[in-house]
Amino acid sequence: MAELQQAMRTPIPAGDFMRARASICALRKKYPHVSGECCGCYVLMENGSPVFTGISREVYRRVFRLLKEATFVHSTVANMLADAQVPMPGTCSYEKMKTPGYRAAHEQARAPAS
Repeated sequence: MAELQQAMRTPIPAGDFMRARASICALRKKYPHVSGECCGCYVLMENGSPVFTGISREVYRRVFRLLKEATFVHSTVANMLADAQVPMPGTCSYEKMKTPGYRAAHEQARAPAS
């Protein structure tokens, strides 16, 4: 738990996972504490507060997939962020994407950080 709390005090920005040539090797060069792929818990944060948590056998690969998923239906984090902006309870992601406001919020959430 102490390691997780320390990592939350010094997070890796989501933009570093979304860059054109983002990789675990690139993360290792920029962040000395990243020694390679690992298993465990991960926390996605916004303004210092947790917004999404998960557990994976391949934490970095999982975060890459969450943030860079190629198909809109499976982009978990983008769905979560769009749901917060345009609540549509009880509707599947595919149906929500047919609503222009939801689709715009989803595409904004998926846009690479500048």
